[in-house]
Amino acid sequence: MENNEALKKKYIKIYPSYIDKQLKHSEGRKVPLSIAVENPLTTEINAVCVQILGMDSAPEKVKSNF
Repeated sequence: MENNEALKKKYIKIYPSYIDKQLKHSEGRKVPLSIAVENPLTTEINAVCVQILGMDSAPEKVKSNF
C-alpha cells in the first residue's frame, strides 16, 4: 500500500481561480476564456469531477483563521 505522501503527489488540484472567467491569465486563470466560467465554486468543481468525469474527488479542507 502506498504511503500518504506518495498518494498526495498523485492528486490533481483545481482551484476556482484556474477557471474563473472574470480573471486574467496574469491573475491566475489557466484556461482559455472560451471554456472559463463565472464565479466557480469548489462544490461545483467537485460535482463535475464526480458526476460528469467519474473521478474520485473531494474538496480539500482548509483551516480558516477567521
